[in-house]
Amino acid sequence: MYDVIVVGAGPTGATAAKILSDNDMKVLLVERMKLPRYKSCSGVLIKKSMDLVMEYFGKDVPHSAMCTPTDNHGMIFTNDKGKEYAFNQEGLNVWRSSFDNWLTENAVNAGAELRDMTSVIACDNKDDNIEVKLFSDRLYSEQARYVIDCGGVTSVIKRKELNIAPEFITTFQTFNQGKIKLDPHYFYAYLQPELSEYDAWFNVKDDMLVLGVAVKDTNKISDYYDSFIRYMKD
Repeated sequence: MYDVIVVGAGPTGATAAKILSDNDMKVLLVERMKLPRYKSCSGVLIKKSMDLVMEYFGKDVPHSAMCTPTDNHGMIFTNDKGKEYAFNQEGLNVWRSSFDNWLTENAVNAGAELRDMTSVIACDNKDDNIEVKLFSDRLYSEQARYVIDCGGVTSVIKRKELNIAPEFITTFQTFNQGKIKLDPHYFYAYLQPELSEYDAWFNVKDDMLVLGVAVKDTNKISDYYDSFIRYMKD
């Protein structure tokens, strides 16, 4: 039996598994995707995140997890009225696939057991433990004293335990070759409702122009993305 089963090998799950393993807990870290896995994300680590990495992992983020330009100078927001605001702060530009995988490797080196390509189906409270039902190539169970759910908005456990229906925001982004008259050291977010149902964004990663939109209705992805491209060209 495990002391703790951690669900989700993102930054939160990997950090929890690392700290618990450092404190001599028997930990199982479960991730439904094959690692390293793609993550639709800005990949910008703000100063607070960098400090937390040093605090919990005792080292800086390695260059192998970064992309160019490696340093991020902050974020520039355009509000729903078209007015631009700049927020300057120190940050790093990383690939989430590499960054999350590096955090997970540190958790494993601390003693956590990792099982990727494994989904959590359900958790059942027993008298003295929690039975966690898992599925990879087969359906089976493991027992733990505690379960930490770091599966995010798509978590099966959260939906079942809290009896809630998820409200998803779907992100769509493309990686393009080209040139643009914007500072590649910033992450740009556009909040105009005609461009997305949440936000649209632009940043640069390894000389690729990353453009994306977030929607609630997936049928509108093409319309919003085309509007955003026209906006950026203008």
